[in-house]
Amino acid sequence: MVLILMVSVAITVDRVSTERIRTEVRQEWQAKIDDLALDLQGRILQNIKTVWGLAAGVSVEPELGEARFQELAAVIFRLATELRNIGLAPDFVINNIYPLEGNEAAIGLDLRTQSLPAEQVLMLMETERAVFSGPVNLVQGGQGLAARIPILSPAPMSSGAWFA
Repeated sequence: MVLILMVSVAITVDRVSTERIRTEVRQEWQAKIDDLALDLQGRILQNIKTVWGLAAGVSVEPELGEARFQELAAVIFRLATELRNIGLAPDFVINNIYPLEGNEAAIGLDLRTQSLPAEQVLMLMETERAVFSGPVNLVQGGQGLAARIPILSPAPMSSGAWFA
C-alpha cells in the first residue's frame, strides 16, 4: 500500500513539475516571439517613414523624371535596407520602379485591376494613409508585403499618384 502511495505521489509530482516546465518554456518562447514581432514592426514602420520622405519629394516635384526618381529612390534604399523595390504609380499605374533590374514586369501594372482590392483603393483616397497588404503575389515573381502610400500634392491634383 505504501509503495502504491509513493508511486502515485511521484507520478503527481512529475506531472506538476512537467506542466510547470512546459509553462515556463511557453512563456520564454512567447517572450522571444514578442521581441521579434516588435523588432519587425519597428523595422517596417521605420522603412515606411523613410518612404514617406520620398513621397514628400514627389509631392513638391510631381513631374519627376525617371532619372530623378532613380536618384531619390537610391537614397531611400540606403536608408531603408529591408525594402526590395519602390514603385511610383500615378493613377495607380506603375511607371517608375527602383531598382529596375528584376522588376521590369511591374512597369505598366495597373494596381486597381491586378493588385489592389477596391476597398484598399478607396482607403488610400479617403484616409491619405499607408495601406498594407500581403502576402502579395508579385508580377516579377515571388511574394511580398506591400505598403501603398498616397502622395499628397500642395495643390489638388486631378488624379492621384501613389507609391506601391
